[in-house]
Amino acid sequence: MTKSNRVYITTYLTEFSLLIAGILVYRFVFNAYGKDDFASYSLIRRNLSFFVPLLFLGLAVGIPRFVSYNLDNKTQNGNFFIAGALILLCSVLLFSAVLIVFKVPLAGLLLGDKRFSYLIPPFQIMIIGIAIHSLSYSYLRGIMKMNIANTLQFLNLCVGNFVAFALSDNLSEVIYYTGFYWIITASLFLLYILWNIKFEWKHIIKTAKELFFYSIYRVPGDIALAALFTIPSLIIAHYYGHNPGGYLAFSITLLNMSGAAFSPISLLLLPKISKQAADKNYEAIFSNSKKIIAITLLLSVSAILIFELFAAPILHLYLKDAPPDLVNTARIIALGIPGYTIYIVLRSVLDALHYRAVNTRNLMIGFVFYCLGILALLIFKINPETTIVLNICLFSISLTLLGILTYFDYRKSRRLFLKAA
Repeated sequence: MTKSNRVYITTYLTEFSLLIAGILVYRFVFNAYGKDDFASYSLIRRNLSFFVPLLFLGLAVGIPRFVSYNLDNKTQNGNFFIAGALILLCSVLLFSAVLIVFKVPLAGLLLGDKRFSYLIPPFQIMIIGIAIHSLSYSYLRGIMKMNIANTLQFLNLCVGNFVAFALSDNLSEVIYYTGFYWIITASLFLLYILWNIKFEWKHIIKTAKELFFYSIYRVPGDIALAALFTIPSLIIAHYYGHNPGGYLAFSITLLNMSGAAFSPISLLLLPKISKQAADKNYEAIFSNSKKIIAITLLLSVSAILIFELFAAPILHLYLKDAPPDLVNTARIIALGIPGYTIYIVLRSVLDALHYRAVNTRNLMIGFVFYCLGILALLIFKINPETTIVLNICLFSISLTLLGILTYFDYRKSRRLFLKAA
């Protein structure tokens, strides 16, 4: 077995373990903590997914892309890492200050009720932990040390959840322990990176500018995707109840987990294609990606058919006593899987090939489509039950639109770069 194949296998195994861990954690919370805490936990994790790309300022793409372009220059690699760390530090400090000052109103905004303000401080600890984790992971991914990066993923995002629940049966404490575990574990990998890199302070400001302006163009798209995955459940929680909002947040998390099945492809493609693009090896880029698209569509459509047929028994087996509203919500959300998975596997191709943020434009279009639809629903004041269903349908349609737009840009890029070659 080649080294490349081993990396793919270990990355798939790691991401699959994260998927299983996520499924088990939500099942445990639902069965052991009750519906209110289940809804709160689902909303906390959904809000975490929203704020991470916002705080990271596009560095999750920028760091691995620039590092992979400079694999033979260890000092330049170190410069990009230090520059990224300083940018992220400023971002996290600013956001932490906002959470401290506006704790109560933010609880109402993010969790649907100000009485959940006690969950904001542990949420802040989770933010700090995941920021250190993402910084270290992005650099390790860029230098193609995927075995070390996978170890970090497994320890933090798989083992960490179970450690937190083993330490306490109080939801607030569980969130605290999760955040502290992330901070401690990710800091060990951060120290490993700092021990092995070389950098020059005199070039950090110049490097930071280059990294920042490439990465920042990706932020509106990151925000749009995070908002698209967060706002639907917040709207339901605000207007129609905490539990329905939690059910939608959970269903979106299930869809996100389905995307995680394809994320190893995206994780490995960005540094690999960046290097191939630097060598102008476009034939190999598009030949391989064509096969990936076919496999993605086959698997995602098959997954939908199976889930639509057996959604009730699957969710009852998973949650023991899943409410009918949760089952119906999950069924509709699942229809967005093909569009989302196409976006997942092709976004790294577009980011590696283009300096301009092609994915950002498509993400903004999908998000604006959803917002216009939900605005129409609120203006016309349709009855609550119908509004909830249409809100969920709008989310799935928006993801399908995102997948179609991403595929069209891939085809356009293929014609452009092969003709130039």
